[in-house]
Amino acid sequence: MKAKSLVYPAVFSPEKKGYSISFPDFPEANSQGDDDEDAFRMAVDCLNAVLEYRMEEKAEIPAPSPVRKGQRAIPVSLDLAPKLALYQLMHDQKISNVKLARKLRISEVVVRRMLDPNHQSKPEQYTRALAALDAAVQVSVVKLRRSA
Repeated sequence: MKAKSLVYPAVFSPEKKGYSISFPDFPEANSQGDDDEDAFRMAVDCLNAVLEYRMEEKAEIPAPSPVRKGQRAIPVSLDLAPKLALYQLMHDQKISNVKLARKLRISEVVVRRMLDPNHQSKPEQYTRALAALDAAVQVSVVKLRRSA
């Protein structure tokens, strides 16, 4: 299985004061920041909010587009990444909460909580659930290139 990056492109457009932020993969996701650092932080928050909303609504979540020239790479937060990975795998493999619960020999409620962006589940649960779907989350540390 090819590794899927959980990094989405964002466009930081200079304004009179700060930046406006938009996401090509999520037309409904927009934000702004007072300076580069604030804009980056706001972009991460905005991305997480749109992903959480789509997960709660059981909506489609697109795979990240490649980051093109003039765009910034915005990572999915570390706490949301395993939930998103599980959500996307279950969707791609057409696995229901009930079917995954049976496979893991746990209650469907536990699977539902694992997919709830507002619920804290244990990392071991994601490791086990993703392994049951022949996957795992791989954490990478990358240097963020800040614009001047």
